[in-house]
Amino acid sequence: MRFLNLLEVIELHRKIIAQSGGAKGIRDQGALESVIAQPRMTFSGQDL
Repeated sequence: MRFLNLLEVIELHRKIIAQSGGAKGIRDQGALESVIAQPRMTFSGQDL
């Protein structure tokens, strides 16, 4: 499985905002980084 990185998510956000409108920029980059990291988390080699 391939996970999106921070720059890819920001670029997708930029494209969606350009098409549909809305506020530009990232409100809470720390929260975004946390959400992006969550699918990669494991415990004892098992996905969470």
